[in-house]
Amino acid sequence: MLRRAIVSVFVLCMTIGLTNSFGAKEGQPASEGRPEPKKVENTQKTPVKMMDLAVGDTIPDHKLLDLRGNTVKLSSLLHKRTVISFFLPGCELCEQEISDLVSALRDSADYHYFIFMSSSSANQIAKSVPSNRQLLVLRDSDSVYGNLLGVKSVPLNLIVDRSGRIEKITEDAMTLEDYKKIIEFNRGAESKVKPRKPGSK
Repeated sequence: MLRRAIVSVFVLCMTIGLTNSFGAKEGQPASEGRPEPKKVENTQKTPVKMMDLAVGDTIPDHKLLDLRGNTVKLSSLLHKRTVISFFLPGCELCEQEISDLVSALRDSADYHYFIFMSSSSANQIAKSVPSNRQLLVLRDSDSVYGNLLGVKSVPLNLIVDRSGRIEKITEDAMTLEDYKKIIEFNRGAESKVKPRKPGSK
């Protein structure tokens, strides 16, 4: 009888000792006694570059075809501030851009500040560009120029100065207000250039 009591007390002491060694509490499994390591989630996302060039870089000059099949040199089309828009027919944002630009244009001179560029065929482009408008559209056959710049997505808009230096990159559709600002800037810049009078020094 005494031996049985001693054995019972010994077993009870061993059980309490093991439980305390794992830090478990009453009603809690031993595995929950250890603090769980905190999971640190990486909330930082690596920005995806839509092209290889950056603001301040100068775009390379290039010869492209217009929708009539004429070869034009890109540098000859640049103004004080020009928007070069890469687009694809059927792209909803791209077509919204064209619609907004048409709404912003006031006369034929304003068309010259905007260049649309697409690797699609002339027939495909014609479906997205209003036929009664004088929009300047260049065909980038086989995306040669787009690949040269490293363009990865459309719509993509480059705002460049007369020398081709990139002032701004818009990796999204430009808005009606964006187009109006470009037009007003160029109009203001051109109004400051007054022709010289004959015989003046």
